[in-house]
Amino acid sequence: MNVQTTVDQLRKLKLSGMARAYEAALAMPVHEQLTADLLIGRLAEAELQQRINQKTELYLRQSKLR
Repeated sequence: MNVQTTVDQLRKLKLSGMARAYEAALAMPVHEQLTADLLIGRLAEAELQQRINQKTELYLRQSKLR
């Protein structure tokens, strides 16, 4: 499976945080790339942070704070 297909599938699953983190991980030089277990952990962490940020933005919009 190629990289773009994987990124597209992550986006279809609405895992945009994981997709961005995956692309960033692949852009790293080979000697700095993460092991599989660290990569999965970073992807999960990025997705969780993305969801927290989206929820915070929603609450701020709904509260009409400036």
